[in-house]
Amino acid sequence: MTLVPSAAAPESILVVDDEPVNLEVLTYVLARAGYEVRLASSGTLALQSVETDPPDLILLDIMMPELDGFEVCQRLKNNPRSRGIPVIFLSALDEIEGKLHAFEVGGVDYICKPFEAALVLARVRTQLQQRRTERDLVRARVEAEQASRAKSQFLAALSHELRTPLNTILGFSEIIRDTLFGRDAVARYADYAGDIYDSGRYLLTLIDDILDIAKIEAGQATLDVVPIDVRQVVRAVIRLVTIHAREAGITINASCASDLPYLRGDERGVKRILFNLLSNAIRFSPTGGSITLHATAKPAAGPPGGDGQTRGDSERTDGQGDMIVLTVEDTGVGVPLDQIERLGMLPDNPSLRYNRAGGGLGLGLALVKALTALHGGTLSITTAEGRGTTVTVCMPAVARAA
Repeated sequence: MTLVPSAAAPESILVVDDEPVNLEVLTYVLARAGYEVRLASSGTLALQSVETDPPDLILLDIMMPELDGFEVCQRLKNNPRSRGIPVIFLSALDEIEGKLHAFEVGGVDYICKPFEAALVLARVRTQLQQRRTERDLVRARVEAEQASRAKSQFLAALSHELRTPLNTILGFSEIIRDTLFGRDAVARYADYAGDIYDSGRYLLTLIDDILDIAKIEAGQATLDVVPIDVRQVVRAVIRLVTIHAREAGITINASCASDLPYLRGDERGVKRILFNLLSNAIRFSPTGGSITLHATAKPAAGPPGGDGQTRGDSERTDGQGDMIVLTVEDTGVGVPLDQIERLGMLPDNPSLRYNRAGGGLGLGLALVKALTALHGGTLSITTAEGRGTTVTVCMPAVARAA
């Protein structure tokens, strides 16, 4: 039986009671308040009604034949379709044990009979408002996730579109720089072509960062996890950044422990982590500065600390094997105190002083943080303004093959 008031509201209330008088009174009170009222005279009928059309709230009597209110509520909470529906118990039972059991089986409130109409309405309004709030939060979260996916998909599409003409620019500028000019023109035009090529390479790196971040945010990033020889990766990345460092007047020193185990991860991803860390260090270091890269191993207990202000992610506590520790230390500008908490975050304000000083948007460090997390590793940053920065990345290791 369903009674719809003249000004029907979205909220529907199922009243479950085996006493016709109680059903009549509650129908009158709730309908006058603008609710849609549905009635069930037994627990069995209530469960059938909920399965057919779940209400927004249930007023449930306890003492009923066949199925009592406790059993009905327990079955409702065991059913994914009805688990989220708030249940308010209405009962003549006034013992504390009964009230406690009502909450144990999933009830959200308890009203003793005989009840006051105003009290019932107040409790109903409170629970329905809370339910509306929860629905709004869920809807907002879903919309935010959809917007984030749409943004990531757009960035990925944009990155792909930009790569095609940029590859053409890089290819022809490299040809011009290396082969096309005669002896008299090489000095002047080769420099121009070199500048075009270097700018193109920087844009390509930026696009790759955007594309990788977009994939990670969209949950589309995949890792080709294999045992990685860190020493080979370090040598390969050092070769990539050496020319850039030399042009900037910066010295790079690298060292790897002799007994270093393999790193368990994606080789391209690990190279991207080191490349971005070294590129950032070069960008923020003055001419004559130095950068040191260390690769060591230690038990899985987290990155070592240091002086200065530090921001670090939570440490691994699973204790499974050693960790590879990659440390990049520079003698650059450091980070102002008010910017430390923003390190590794996608910037919402490109005019931030730290970013502006280095001419970048901070995408490199954001990608490092995302890739490190994707590998099950941790990132920590120790820095002080004017005294340089040390970035430590810890990732799981595997034993070398015998």
